[in-house]
Parts: sequence; structure tokens; C-alpha cells
Amino acid sequence: MSCVDFDDDLLRLFTEAIGNCEAEAACRAVKNWCALNKRHRTMGQEGGDALWNGLTRRVFGEDKIGTADPNNAQTNFYELGRLLIRRKAAARWLTARHPGRSMNAVLEDEDLLLRIGAVLEYKDHNALSTPISRTTLIRMLTGIASHESGYDARNEDLLALYSLDQLHEMLRSEDEGEVDQSLEFLHVLANDFTLKDDDDIDSRVGYSRVGYDADSIITLQDLLRGEIWKPHNYRAETILGIWKGLLSDEVINQDDVRINNMGKYASEMLRYNADALLLRGAVESLNPTVRSLCARILRCICWALNGSLSMAMHDVEDGSEGFHSRMTLE
Repeated sequence: MSCVDFDDDLLRLFTEAIGNCEAEAACRAVKNWCALNKRHRTMGQEGGDALWNGLTRRVFGEDKIGTADPNNAQTNFYELGRLLIRRKAAARWLTARHPGRSMNAVLEDEDLLLRIGAVLEYKDHNALSTPISRTTLIRMLTGIASHESGYDARNEDLLALYSLDQLHEMLRSEDEGEVDQSLEFLHVLANDFTLKDDDDIDSRVGYSRVGYDADSIITLQDLLRGEIWKPHNYRAETILGIWKGLLSDEVINQDDVRINNMGKYASEMLRYNADALLLRGAVESLNPTVRSLCARILRCICWALNGSLSMAMHDVEDGSEGFHSRMTLE
């Protein structure tokens, strides 16, 4: 049999196996066929560019030949398939998380889908039992959180992939890289707001579940205590940046839930004497950025408490029998 005949015969076998399946199923079918045994693997490797370009044409279209890898037609096909599988997995995951909600804009953002799909793939193949595996995952999530194209529930979706409790557990790790990567992600989440003249966009996340704020605040405070006195320390600035973001007084259009969360968080900071550490930092730190941040956070704590208490007092004054206050500050 000539090489050309061999290519044609193998291409026919593949295309018959693919049938009318959609592209994702076709990619899986071809990859599984080639991995079935040594003979199939050899046939795939020796099939040549004609075989793999033919498969690419059949599954993805003429314009995709050579786009993922111009030097290897088989690698090009596999890479196109891998990216397609990631996008499809991300689309299914997002659709399942938001039933009945229009996700058209998100599902058209191929870069965002690829990033989320990569996280889903990574979690499928890693038990996240080592610092390096957790750090890698959080770096991927941080990249998505920093991605320009967002949507209302993006941060909540990211925390469905790795929760706040898990992030705070990473802060207690003995691995310094794991601690710093978790802090960076928490900083991005805590500062996710955009100021506009008419309508601020506030997507901050970082207020733990009821009863869990204390643990996260104590952990951050313990980390900060060991860093705040150093003249140049990025970690101290990152921790303070998390608090500044969560308690920011820059966002004007706050809703009831946000004001309540900020008030509770500020109250927990006072309960565990974070204000005393911040006051010392504002006066004694050798780092001018740290001094400024400490003073700013103390002001924000006052602002957050005032906003929450003012709303609580308003509810009491206007309340009636059976009316539940919007505030849960104790």
C-alpha cells in the first residue's frame, strides 16, 4: 500500500468513526482511537500531514489548518481539540450554575471560556494536595479575576471553584509562595470595583460567611504583625490593601447587603483589636505606604460602622411590629 493510500484509508476510517458527531465528540473519538493501542498510535503518527489536515478540515474547517501549530498537523489537530473541549466544558459549567439566566455575552467570550475551562481541566487532573498544585490553581483564578471582560457573578463563580475558607486555609501554610498567592487573589477580589460618575460597579468579594470573619481577620492580622515593621515589604501592603478594598469609602452607591457586610467586618476587626495594630502601624512603621494604608483603613472602619449604624437607627425609627431590620450588626 502506498503512503498516499495509507493516508486515505486511515482518514476514511477516522471520518467514518466520527460520523455526524459534533466537533468535541469527534476530537475525543480520534484521540481515543489513536491511544487505544500501539498499532493505532503508530498509524496516527505515520499518517502524515494529509491525514491530519484532512481531519482538521472535516472537524474544524479549512481555515483552522496550521493555526494552532503550523509545523505539525497532528499537534495542530490535537491542540484545536483541547481548546474546544475547554471552551465547551466551561460553557456547560457556567450554564449549569446560572439556569434561566442569559449568559450569551459570557459564552461568546472565548478567552474567558478558555481560562475557566483550563481551571476545570486542572482540577480534574490534580488533587490540590500540595502547595505547588494549589498555588498554580490560585494563579489561574487570579488571572481570570483580573481579566478585563467580566460579568456580575464572575467572582462568585471563581469562589465556587476554590472557596474563601480554602483560601484562608492557604494563608496558614508553611509555604511562603502559597501564602503570597492566596493574598494576591484575595486582594484582587477585595478591590474589584469601578468608580463611575453615575453608577459605581461594585463586585467586591471577601466577606466570609457569618461567623467566619473572625478567623480570616485573625489570620490576616497575625501575618501583618510579623511584616508591618519592615521598611520594604510587599506582603504587608497586600494585606492592608485587602482591608482597604473591603472597607473602601470610595464606592458611593452601596446597597443594604454591602453596607451590612462592611459594618460587620469592621466590627469584627475592632473585636479582635486590629485597630490597635493599625494605629501602631500608622505611627511607627518605617514604610510610608504602610503608614498611609493603616491610617486610611482606620478611617474606613469608622465610615463603615457609621453607615451600618445609621441604617440600623433609621430602621428602628421607621420600624413597625413584624418589621425586620436590614442590619445585623451586633
